[in-house]
Amino acid sequence: MAGDSRNLLQTLLDPNYLPRFTFAADSLTGYSTWPYVGDSLDQAKSAASFGYPPPWCGLVALAMAAQSCGIKVDTDSIFQQAKQMGITKKGELFSSSAVCALANQININSVLLNNGFSNIQLLLRYFISGKLLLVPYDADCNHAPCLKKGHKAHWALLVGVFFEFENNLNLHTEFCCKREILGEDLYRISDLSANCDLLSQVKKENIYFLAKHGKSKRLAIWNCESLQLSNNNLQEVDPKRSNSIEYVLPPNNKLSDLCGKIIVLG
Repeated sequence: MAGDSRNLLQTLLDPNYLPRFTFAADSLTGYSTWPYVGDSLDQAKSAASFGYPPPWCGLVALAMAAQSCGIKVDTDSIFQQAKQMGITKKGELFSSSAVCALANQININSVLLNNGFSNIQLLLRYFISGKLLLVPYDADCNHAPCLKKGHKAHWALLVGVFFEFENNLNLHTEFCCKREILGEDLYRISDLSANCDLLSQVKKENIYFLAKHGKSKRLAIWNCESLQLSNNNLQEVDPKRSNSIEYVLPPNNKLSDLCGKIIVLG
């Protein structure tokens, strides 16, 4: 990774950094997008409440999404709504379908994607059109994606994406999208036309998501492939939490309604 890009990533990871817009890319030709800029980004950062217990991660992520969408609702109110719906007891959310229903209750439009990572171009288009993605995954000790069969299931809100291209980038037409030059070989893209072939040239290993979650003030940057593997490995509730008296558990403690699922918000 080039030195300038490394410095840029360090700046992005600074919890005190509140830019008017955020971007990142490296290699010879890079494109990036940040769907929410200015005040919306500030809201997403300030919305996280880090004093809540671990099971509240999905609730905190929804609160961040709500504020980014201009909806005034706090995490405690979302928790009370979830309890009234009978989908949680302590803040746990083991069902993507239930999370979609909860999002709709607080006036956030939601779409549930099955096998969400199977169509990367669609996910990138969602970002470029200004959507947020809510993704369940296994969180390691540093909160990065890992493979624990769902025993460390966690929710993260994906708020942006950047990706890099190798040499010989070819565009079908110069007018297939808007490109704002941010630096040498660094662009912010928007307004992709239906026939734009730009995203078809993106390799999955060169895609990085920018994520927020309720366990850290920092903006996380995760490789697409690692997050996909973690999302697809969700199998069962941690045996330490398999107590139906304390938690609202899925049938047979299986995480089939989390595995491979992505929720589009906004």
